[in-house]
Amino acid sequence: MVAAPMTGQGKTTVATGLMAALRAAGHAVSGHKVGPDYIDPGYHALATGRPGRNLDPHLVGEHRVVPLLLHGARGADAAVVEGVMGLHDGRIGTDGFASSAHVAALTRTPVVLVVDVSRMSRSVGALVAGMAGYDPSVQVAGVILNRAGSARNTAEIVRSTRLPVLGVVPHDERIARPSRHLGLVPAAEREESERVVARLGEHVAAHVDLDAVLELARSAPGLDAGPWDPAAEVGEPVRGRPVVAVAGGRAFTFRYAETEELLRAAGCDVRVFDPLTDAGLPPGTRGLHLGGGFPEVYAGALSANRALAAELREAVLDGVPTAAECAGLLYLARSLDGRPMAGVLAAEARMTERLTLRYPEAVSPRDTLLTRAGERVTGHEFHRTRITPQAGADGPAWEVEGTAEGFASPTLHASYLHVHWAGHPRLAARFAAAVAARPLPVGGAHPGADPAWPAPRPASGGGAVVAGGGAGPAGLADPASPASPADSAVLADPADPDGPTRPHGPTGLDGPADTRNTAVTAAVEGDAGEGGDGPRSADPLRAGPHGRAALVDPRRDRQQGPGSCAAPLHGAPADPLRHHGDAETGEGLLDLAVNVYAGPRPDWLDRALHAGLAGATAYPDAGPARAAIARRHGRDPADVLPTAGAAEAFTLLARLRPWRRPVVVHPQFTEPHAALEQAGHRVTAVLCPARDGFALDPAAVPEDADLVVVGNPTNPTGVLHPARTLRALRRPGRLLVVDEAFMDAVPGEPGSLAGERLEGVVVLRSLTKHWSIPGIRAGYAVGDPAAVRELARAQTPWSVSAPAVAAMVACAADPRAADEAAERARALDGWRRSLQGGLRRAGADFVPSRAPFVLVRVGEGGHAHLRGRGIAVRRADTFPGLDASWVRVAVRPPETAARFLAALEGWDTGGRTAPALTARA
Repeated sequence: MVAAPMTGQGKTTVATGLMAALRAAGHAVSGHKVGPDYIDPGYHALATGRPGRNLDPHLVGEHRVVPLLLHGARGADAAVVEGVMGLHDGRIGTDGFASSAHVAALTRTPVVLVVDVSRMSRSVGALVAGMAGYDPSVQVAGVILNRAGSARNTAEIVRSTRLPVLGVVPHDERIARPSRHLGLVPAAEREESERVVARLGEHVAAHVDLDAVLELARSAPGLDAGPWDPAAEVGEPVRGRPVVAVAGGRAFTFRYAETEELLRAAGCDVRVFDPLTDAGLPPGTRGLHLGGGFPEVYAGALSANRALAAELREAVLDGVPTAAECAGLLYLARSLDGRPMAGVLAAEARMTERLTLRYPEAVSPRDTLLTRAGERVTGHEFHRTRITPQAGADGPAWEVEGTAEGFASPTLHASYLHVHWAGHPRLAARFAAAVAARPLPVGGAHPGADPAWPAPRPASGGGAVVAGGGAGPAGLADPASPASPADSAVLADPADPDGPTRPHGPTGLDGPADTRNTAVTAAVEGDAGEGGDGPRSADPLRAGPHGRAALVDPRRDRQQGPGSCAAPLHGAPADPLRHHGDAETGEGLLDLAVNVYAGPRPDWLDRALHAGLAGATAYPDAGPARAAIARRHGRDPADVLPTAGAAEAFTLLARLRPWRRPVVVHPQFTEPHAALEQAGHRVTAVLCPARDGFALDPAAVPEDADLVVVGNPTNPTGVLHPARTLRALRRPGRLLVVDEAFMDAVPGEPGSLAGERLEGVVVLRSLTKHWSIPGIRAGYAVGDPAAVRELARAQTPWSVSAPAVAAMVACAADPRAADEAAERARALDGWRRSLQGGLRRAGADFVPSRAPFVLVRVGEGGHAHLRGRGIAVRRADTFPGLDASWVRVAVRPPETAARFLAALEGWDTGGRTAPALTARA
């Protein structure tokens, strides 16, 4: 052990240099640090090439110190332990508990004292003698004189010292380390860390007797214990290797190596991401671990990475299990020093002059993601920030010294307290279990969303092409089939005060795994419907006898199988692909069918519309709208084309080129499919299977597709595809069209491609829903300028009206528009989570949504039942891939949604009867 009489003697410099010197001499070395510090182990890792590890009786318990030392030193020739503060300094009031001397006694490790002799002479001898004789259970076996000056003074000090002097290290400015407000600068933050550590090794090797140090290490007696085993601590691993995203990089350098080892032993696939630079979470993320670091130093860069912050926020709010400590807590706050953070917690954080440094015992006040009521843990706090409020109103994470601290729910645990999970392995086991139970991955629905993870390709060819089997209508699993234990999961939502609901598979659906990667060529030869001959789409994948797929013409009567609506609205629609929510509304009905924001237009928008109408005496000029929209997305005006709503854009796209194989990803808004069909194209439908939560696998899209249309977020499922999944669809010669009609309703717009300059990509937007102007057809295309020029050439002159131009200019350029848009998105987000919480309490199946609507499975006759109770919802059986057991419900304020939930009361939604609900959502 390398220790010192007091802090500031240079023990980190000497210990790290000693590790590097021994490694350079050909020895395998393990590095260890007494106490909770994260920074020194970072330097140890650079010096040894192995993870740096901590030995702290307070954090892990006395009985684990020796096993953890043996675990870290497994396969090493020597273990070097760096002490903490002064040799005998420990937790105050405990007679040196958790001090370097305490750890040296537990591990029977000889101690080498490092003494800064730059301002001392013979007194060094007295100091060392006192340290050596203070505690007989601690063997102080040698001394290294650091920052030595003249040869004469050094000789005087050596003569006064009764212990062997193992080295005399002169001062060297080249290896000085800058300080941080919490201590040293982490190795990961220093540009030249490896070179600095290498110089340390050379410096120590030149001035310390390495052979004598090794001989002293060999004198240490054997230890009567076995190495720590993370697998034995967590028990049976979870199934499926769920992905846990662990924050890393320069802003998040503080985490214990054993935490990741415990998670891996518990069955998790641990992947590190960098919140400073990564555009999204790792593919398939089902859990988040946000450790410590210095987010306050990098607040500007963290705030600027809005794409990741928005995706992470959505993940946490949608119930992805999340454990956050200190820096992680700050990152989840609304702001840090005035800069926007992820915005998960309704709290603000700021730097202060006061240092909080303590070694407390904390008590869990209730059951949470990680803890159970009354459980005690040991931890440490070390920060100069303050968060307001310091505890969540719905429940704190801990009680520390009688004060409530942190934020906790069944899916979130965030606080300042650092806990070493090796000392409390049940936390890791519970976290892994919650992650494995998470039904819907984020950042990529499954490995196929990442090009580095190849997924099985579906077969290709004419007619109906299905990879795998599939059961039930449209390839969905039979709603009556029970979930297998391996597929069951617990849904939990931070917005749901009742906590987790009953187990069920992804999106509440159960069924065989072979419904993945379904692709259908949705075309049959026959009548063109509205006259003339030509190709016509079939309804993809209706279930035939014995669960086999069958093609059915969507313009004829659809197959009525299990789960079909017994009393559909006005019978089956004559043209399912052209059926829209406005057809569901009527006098006396509560409108939950149309996805228009339930609120008045802002005054400034109304004034702009009136001004546009007043200017209708001249032909409209879309130029100002093009310029305003370009500025809104940071694009060139040549990248933008204003349109008469998204519907005009779909028509332009359908007629743009003689598409060889146009693909529409379903279930989604049917207008692009209908427009392509009307233009005479044979359409290939790629179904996102319910089994995967309606997530998109890029590998399911045929390679020869030259046009791919996909919604994001998708109507009607509400699924938000990660940007990386959409980018994976790009191919030379292919036009990718992303319908982002509802993206402005998602806070932060995670996954949007509107601001990215990508060749072969066009994004479509609409102002209709978010700004409550369904009567004003206002939308636009933004993307590849070559494709936008083609669309402009095909556009009818003056198709965009003067009021629509005025609306686009106002919503894109008015200084009040951004705040109003964000406020509406936040309102919709809150309403949606409230609705989903009510549905969970009702026991209803639904698809967790990020859009201003939710796809709900109400079962046979549910649509008619709701209509009979005065509730208009959008039937979903006109969307390819869905049957009549589903309805789409627009989100509304909780008092309005309560009427819908009350209408479900007592209704059998498909083999289950919803329990009685209270009058509020």
